[in-house]
Amino acid sequence: MARRTVETAEAQAAEAREGMLAIEVAATKAEAARAEVNAAERRCVVWDAGGGCVVDLAKWRAEPLREEVLLQVVAAFGAEATVADAVNKLGGHGVESGKEVETAVLYARRIGPTLHIEPRRPHRP
Repeated sequence: MARRTVETAEAQAAEAREGMLAIEVAATKAEAARAEVNAAERRCVVWDAGGGCVVDLAKWRAEPLREEVLLQVVAAFGAEATVADAVNKLGGHGVESGKEVETAVLYARRIGPTLHIEPRRPHRP
């Protein structure tokens, strides 16, 4: 009986180690994915001291992770993922300079080959 208890405890310990290893692997993969998105963001987005950013649309379009980059950028302003869709449309081909999107937390404007995104200010004219 004691032998079965020891075998059961050893089996449970082995399962726990496998579970912890799976968690560590998943965490490592998540960190690697975040690092890839951060690197893609650094290639096409420049942040300014005022908390706004400029997206170089040519570089952004060339990024395989462009959707994730845009989600990360709008999240930095506290916006929900649904805002990324509206901002994404400003980055499309054929969109005129001057088109804009304003939400409760951000203001985005297409200016030539760039997209300017800044925190929404309370008294925007």
